[in-house]
Amino acid sequence: MRFKGLKGKVRTGKERYISERGLANAVKTLQTLGLIQRLPSREYHIRPTGEDYLIRRKLTQSMENEPVHYSKEIIFKVDSEPLYQNPENAEIHFSQFENYPLPIPVQASYFGSEELKFMIGRAMWHHVEHDRADKEELPGVILEGNARPLMPYLIEMIFDKCVNFIRLHEDGFLKGKPKLDIFNILDFNWGLTIQLEGKRLLDEVKRDPSSPLRREVEERLVGFLLLCLLYINMPGCEHVIPSMVRGGLLNRKEGEEIQELYEKIHGRILGRRRREVTRMKFAREREESKARRLYLIKILEHLKRGNGLYVAKTGVHGIEGTGLTEDDVFREIVKAIQKGPREP
Repeated sequence: MRFKGLKGKVRTGKERYISERGLANAVKTLQTLGLIQRLPSREYHIRPTGEDYLIRRKLTQSMENEPVHYSKEIIFKVDSEPLYQNPENAEIHFSQFENYPLPIPVQASYFGSEELKFMIGRAMWHHVEHDRADKEELPGVILEGNARPLMPYLIEMIFDKCVNFIRLHEDGFLKGKPKLDIFNILDFNWGLTIQLEGKRLLDEVKRDPSSPLRREVEERLVGFLLLCLLYINMPGCEHVIPSMVRGGLLNRKEGEEIQELYEKIHGRILGRRRREVTRMKFAREREESKARRLYLIKILEHLKRGNGLYVAKTGVHGIEGTGLTEDDVFREIVKAIQKGPREP
């Protein structure tokens, strides 16, 4: 965009547009910082560094403005409860990086829109009424529970730094014998932040209902929910697929087909008493195995339609130069799943 075009876009308040002198100073500052560049055509383009800056600013503003917001410094420790209850499984417990401690604290933030408040309220009830724990501990519990899945990345990074430090000495890049201490292992910063902007994306869909974006998101959501249902079985899950049909995510015919497969995998409910399941019918082992394969193919079909499957173009496993297309790869995957596991 050229200077005149920018002048008609940039505002200093809700109604006041920026002055020509103010815009000139702002543009100069952004160029100095390397966030934008001026092309020979006299147009200003945002640089990758500028895009990165905007994303970080947006994250910071979300953390400050969202109604649900917790931030705290956490020290990840080893939970002694599972070790006390099952000491014989200590080795299994420590085979998972999520259960490791960290040598120094980390800063964690949890934030979200108004719609997440009911989840916090439910967590508060469970924490206080069920676990008989202190109400003031809840923010730390939420933060630790959400941050722990990211632990493997940080743990591997710290340990790799330690091993690489030793290798640099052994390979002669650093003199003397390696001496490990807190200064040559922990002297770095690292962070990983993800943010789901459902409201912004759905606003785009509302502005252009005919956009293919809506169908892509719907297809990926169907694939996601069906995948969750394959491995998660809890009260209420049996109603998810019929609810997807009522919401228009699945048509009635396919919904009935997938529900039948689901019931062969997890069992069909035949009787209830006061919301408790009293009778169920389960499929035979071979029938269940076939249902799982067909159900998985359904998941992959929806993910493919929603652009939710990744096929590498280049590299060792890339399709470039092989004569294969993404559709070929998908058909081979489906064919292999339909056959099932090889007989020993």
